[in-house]
Amino acid sequence: MESATNLKTELLQWVKTSFDFSEVNSHAIRIDTPFLNHSNDSVVLYAESSGMQIRLTDDGYTVSDLTFSGVSLTRSPKRAELFKNQLVGYGVSFDPETNELYLNTTMDNFAQSKFRLVQAILFVDDMFMLRKTNVRSLFYEDVTSQLESADLVFNTPYLIDDSIGMTHKFEFQFPGSRSKPERLVKLLSSPTNETYAKSLVTDVSMSKNAPTKITREQRFFTLIDDTEKSISPSIYSLMLENEIRPIEYSKFKKSHKVLTEA
Repeated sequence: MESATNLKTELLQWVKTSFDFSEVNSHAIRIDTPFLNHSNDSVVLYAESSGMQIRLTDDGYTVSDLTFSGVSLTRSPKRAELFKNQLVGYGVSFDPETNELYLNTTMDNFAQSKFRLVQAILFVDDMFMLRKTNVRSLFYEDVTSQLESADLVFNTPYLIDDSIGMTHKFEFQFPGSRSKPERLVKLLSSPTNETYAKSLVTDVSMSKNAPTKITREQRFFTLIDDTEKSISPSIYSLMLENEIRPIEYSKFKKSHKVLTEA
């Protein structure tokens, strides 16, 4: 079996080299990424230049596709606020007129911005797909409700800036202490979504390079929704090989200790 270091290197190299750029016109470039959404379509970005500024956008596809699939991101004020807060964590904005997920950047920050927008698109696509067994609820909403009802102390979302200027978002952070490690948690709504799982692992791996004055131990987790489907064995292995502990939501509901005291 390959070492965690080798796997991490391969993942980062894959992210850097698997994007295809094509010119749309003199002011716009299409960027085809290696990532797939829930419809099995490639995630596509557009870079539009205006002077020194570059506007990166998904051209409204992500939210429009979710709406077509019957998912409303603004069905309730709480869900709309959740959507807004999670985008802020990625530094991404939403245009309600065009349904675009976008951000403004410069050439110096283009690579980091491209990665942040892709991460935001994949998060929204994964998290806002409703489960058939509970069409009124999102996985994030259910997990938050569980944590609040247990009166646990946590931060959401939680951001980490790494040494090269990239921001990495975790859905939940449980503060550590001298005797207890800090716990950082990502969510995976679809237990068979290997594209987002690979993106998630890359993001966690890069966040470990973040400079910090805190010397206490950090532990990384992925809480995976197994309500309707079992977790893909390849996703489970990918997490473990990259020192991220995968936790089944079914076990978490029975005892929060599988996460809070792991």
